[in-house]
Amino acid sequence: MTSAVRPRGLVVPGLAVLSVALGVLLPAVSAGASDEASWSVRPRDGSAVLEHVLRAGDEVDDAVVVRNEGGRTLELAVSASDTRAGADGALEVADTRTGPAAWVSVPVEPVTLAAGEDVGVPVHVVVPPDAAPGTYVAAVVTTAPDEQGGLAVERRLALRVVLTVEAPGASDAGPWGLVVGALVVGAFAAVAAGAVVVLRRRRDVPHSVE
Repeated sequence: MTSAVRPRGLVVPGLAVLSVALGVLLPAVSAGASDEASWSVRPRDGSAVLEHVLRAGDEVDDAVVVRNEGGRTLELAVSASDTRAGADGALEVADTRTGPAAWVSVPVEPVTLAAGEDVGVPVHVVVPPDAAPGTYVAAVVTTAPDEQGGLAVERRLALRVVLTVEAPGASDAGPWGLVVGALVVGAFAAVAAGAVVVLRRRRDVPHSVE
């Protein structure tokens, strides 16, 4: 009887993105099926994307609500990640914290949820004082280990964090400036809203060969 372990590899290069057309919002952000780890992640205000308009040097406290949609206890790791454009133009989790993800803090400890339980996970954002005006996109990523067909599968679900940094004096530009700014932010939000990224990483479970 021998055993073998093969290195972890990606099931798919990058990740599968649940894409939406311009202006179409996904009503729910969830991952999993009835026979495996299943959960959802949403902003606490019920919107489709965690979004804030700030200025350089600002900070804000917010939260996401994680719900265990399955029938067994679930433990999730929570982290922040940068995003990047994939080959098809859709956003992917970049697995780095050198961009706007460095502005986002989430709890280090894993979150444990009983079946059907909701848990609020705090999200703290600090914009650097030298941040240039513009729109930045990070992600809050939740990760759960799972097993399917003898394989250990790391399943991930992420929610976009859209941070728009205003130029100094932007709010003093008068009503027309406010209208134009709202249209720009609204157009970006329409594209970003509901963007959910799911990644499956696979590594073989040690198994016996008779």
